[in-house]
Amino acid sequence: MSDQCSIVRRSRLVFPGVALAFFAGTPVQAQILEQSISLQPGWNAVFLEVDPEPDEISAVFAGAPVRSVWLNEPTLSMGPAADCPDEGEIGCPVTTPAAWQVWYAPDHPAHVIGTLRSLRGGRAYLIESAGAATLTLRGVPTSVRTSWRQGFNLAGFHVTRDAGAAPAFAAFLSGSPAHADASIFELKPDGSLRRVEDVAMSRIAAGRAYWVESKRNAVYDGPIRIDSASLRGIELSGAAMQHALVLENLAGGPVRAQVMPVGGSSEGASSGAAPLVWRETQPDGTPLWKPLERLSLDLSGRDETGAGHTLRLAVRGDDLRDLGAGDSRGGMLSISDGAGFVRYIPFGTRGDDQNGLWVGNVNVTHVRALTTGEADPTPTGSSFDFRVIIHRSPTGYRLLRDVVLAYQRDAQEYALVTSECPELLDAGQVSPRISSANFSFDGTIALTGGFDAVLTTPAPIVVGANDAVNPFRHAYNPIHATGWDIERTPTLTFDDDGGGDPNWGVTWLAGDYAETVLILDPSDPNGRIVLEVAGRFELRRVSNLPRLCGS
Repeated sequence: MSDQCSIVRRSRLVFPGVALAFFAGTPVQAQILEQSISLQPGWNAVFLEVDPEPDEISAVFAGAPVRSVWLNEPTLSMGPAADCPDEGEIGCPVTTPAAWQVWYAPDHPAHVIGTLRSLRGGRAYLIESAGAATLTLRGVPTSVRTSWRQGFNLAGFHVTRDAGAAPAFAAFLSGSPAHADASIFELKPDGSLRRVEDVAMSRIAAGRAYWVESKRNAVYDGPIRIDSASLRGIELSGAAMQHALVLENLAGGPVRAQVMPVGGSSEGASSGAAPLVWRETQPDGTPLWKPLERLSLDLSGRDETGAGHTLRLAVRGDDLRDLGAGDSRGGMLSISDGAGFVRYIPFGTRGDDQNGLWVGNVNVTHVRALTTGEADPTPTGSSFDFRVIIHRSPTGYRLLRDVVLAYQRDAQEYALVTSECPELLDAGQVSPRISSANFSFDGTIALTGGFDAVLTTPAPIVVGANDAVNPFRHAYNPIHATGWDIERTPTLTFDDDGGGDPNWGVTWLAGDYAETVLILDPSDPNGRIVLEVAGRFELRRVSNLPRLCGS
């Protein structure tokens, strides 16, 4: 990589969203960025691009000739947005006077009075070194925005490590009115300052900090502003398969954002993470999901949100299932402007196994009577809808008549409760209940097959002559006090894909529905009516709890 950054895996905890039940969090591997710091004897001004791990200064500089580390950071709070409309995303930083915090080496006479204990990314430090050394820091890319207070700030910039492609100070700061005609100084090893005379030609050095003048309090990271949620990292799983990355042009002129996945050993790799796709809107308004390889976006103007340009990212359900349940992988995105600005965003993907509760709707549109020898299904006068409930577990599939999502106070977790485990319901507790009036059976029914092809019942579902849902039995008509026995055999044939929708197979499924209905005439031992009905179905996953009755 031109930025001389290598990336390795790291375990990170995420908290996925909630549908009907909790999608339980599991570790997702994000990515670690490596930053090399070259120290020379004397004073060094360093800007950290990563949150080091470990972050204890004594551990980071163990064995290095570092004598002291200094941080000049004011206490920040956010004031009204009207105070700095040009830069403030949610307002301007209001500061108290900055105070120096310092760490001294263990053998330094002043070690006991040091107040600085750890290093954090997105900050600038003064490092006093007794000799030359090169250190490598490892950690996730910092998500901190650069806050400026009026006056001089010790600060660094998110720029490429390719010195020949680094931006000049004037070009980089052109999008910040607070830095118009700002004075900039760089630190010399003897502790004195040297003014940067030609800001239009002098290039910014990555990982180096400068004393930079700001005309007022401001928030500015560079020509492209990335939304705060994305800077903290992107986590994609069955609970959250899409993410909105918002980019805003703060430069004085046109900007094209370059978005691409990057890896440690080769460009374009993502260390085993499920590949990302992005949504392109076609002229007719339909979405087209395309692999994210190297995307160039024109950031002129704003989209319908008014916040800049929104890039919709996702991971395909097939790719999540290929990872395997519980398997987590990490990747890294680079966001750059092609003129030297660059920031990294970690992303993680977690495998999915389709386990959980799936609830959907069947729409019956065709029927034919095999008894009369009808050759083709006939469209019905009007469609008929009914609900279907299916649960997938590690041991198989089951058809449900009803289910309750109940919170177990003792276990402090949710459970999917059916008529087979009513004891799990707490008295007086209100819990969501889902039921289907179309089927009438006790407990649950095992299904054969799977979501990858066909699901059906191994034996017909019997609707007894006296069953309350038997259509030939009328509770208030003595002539029809008893109905006819009915045997139903439903079959769900799943589509191969969802028309390119990345959520397919993880949050929703669809396909063709067919059912054979056998009606037995109680007055004639040989009398029977055989019907076939057909239509379409769609299922949505509302919980990923892998087992029924909390087992």
